[in-house]
Amino acid sequence: MSFWKTDFIKVNGFNENLVGWGIDDSEMIQRLINIGVQGKRLKHKAIAFHIYHKEQDKSLFHINEEIENETERKKLTYVEKGIDQYLN
Repeated sequence: MSFWKTDFIKVNGFNENLVGWGIDDSEMIQRLINIGVQGKRLKHKAIAFHIYHKEQDKSLFHINEEIENETERKKLTYVEKGIDQYLN
């Protein structure tokens, strides 16, 4: 996944209220969609790298899923606990 820095800042980056494994990418993508960003699929058209990391605990996935559903339902565009806490 890639995105413009200005768009990342507009939605306040990744939602740091998410816990454990899952939904962090798709929840932020939903906020980007909610501000009008249109994505492109580059499957088999770009080089991609994945950095190996230990998987996090999946037991709280349902909480993250509800946060993402709320983001979509309420058309949220900004998250309170995100990148801005590190920019000041």
